Order: sequence, then C-alpha cells, then structure tokens
Amino acid sequence: MVFSAQAVEDRTASIEAGHYVAKEIHMAKITPPGGHLVVERPVADWLAALRSQCDPNLEHYENAYAAWRNNQDAPVQGTPLKEWPPIGVAQLEACRQADIHSVEDLANISDGALVKLGMGAMALKRKAQTWLESAATTGRATEEALALKTRIKELEQQIAKQKQTIESLQTSAKPATRRPRARKAASAKTQE
Repeated sequence: MVFSAQAVEDRTASIEAGHYVAKEIHMAKITPPGGHLVVERPVADWLAALRSQCDPNLEHYENAYAAWRNNQDAPVQGTPLKEWPPIGVAQLEACRQADIHSVEDLANISDGALVKLGMGAMALKRKAQTWLESAATTGRATEEALALKTRIKELEQQIAKQKQTIESLQTSAKPATRRPRARKAASAKTQE
C-alpha cells in the first residue's frame, strides 16, 4: 500500500467563496504483494471499512499510515527482505518494485505475481518458504529446550528443599533410647 495526499475540491466552500477551494485528502493505493490490481480509496473510508470487517491486519495498516504521516518508512509485517541474507541487491529491488517487503510476503506470493520478479523468482520463493519453515522448526526446538531447562531448575530447587527438610529432621530427631536386653543366663536362673 502507498499513501499520498491529494487536493480535492471542497464544493460547499467553493460555492460560498465564489472560487475554487480545495481540501487535502489522504489516499491509500492498495495492491496485494506482487499483484496487478490497484484500488485507490480515501484512507479514512478504507480504515473504517477494515474496522467494520474486523480485519486482522488493521493495526499494521494504521501503523503504516501513522508512519507515512510522520515521514517515516512503514513498518514491515514479518521479516524485512533487506535483512534477509540470501537475497541479492537486484532481487531486493525487484521485490520492492513488486511491493513485496517481507520474507513472508515473498513465500506466499502467487505464481502469477512471480512474473514481475523475473528470472529466478520461483527459486527465490522456494528459498523463502524453506527459510521460514526452518525458522519455525528451530523456534519450536528452542522453546522446548527452554521449557525443559526451566523444569530442571524447578526440580533441582525441589530436591534442595527436600534435602534441607531431611537434614533438619535428622538433627532434631533424638536417638531412640533402647532398653537394655535381659541376658539369657540371668533369665534362666530366674526361671529355676
């Protein structure tokens, strides 16, 4: 998506003033990554429509619009292509021209839109898909390892507490006093 400011006639103000009066309206050009279809709508109307549809990407679009208003680059949803090591400078520029800004966009691009990227586009798409799959697998393994380390620490703490409890019980317990046993010889004499 690309935002722009356009001057549009304010008809009511023009009639009242007796001459042309313009007002500034912010427009959004919405294009799917790599797509050909371009829809241009006023930003306020577009965002209102997304709110009514409960669009899951609404927050991203609002952040991108806010960044544009502040003369900043729009935040990228996913891993930015410019930070992805396997992509070359020429491929990065081709992706930018096709409105593809993240590895996730590249991995999910339609085959028809790959034509805009030129030679090697299919291999680049497969590379992006493979990279995302391996990142997800590595992430899962890392999370499992962290969970296991946390569980081990909990168990070690539990064992340490049990050791302290056992030691305190051993020191506080009095040794059992035993009655002396009667000797066999003495008990035999008493029976006679």
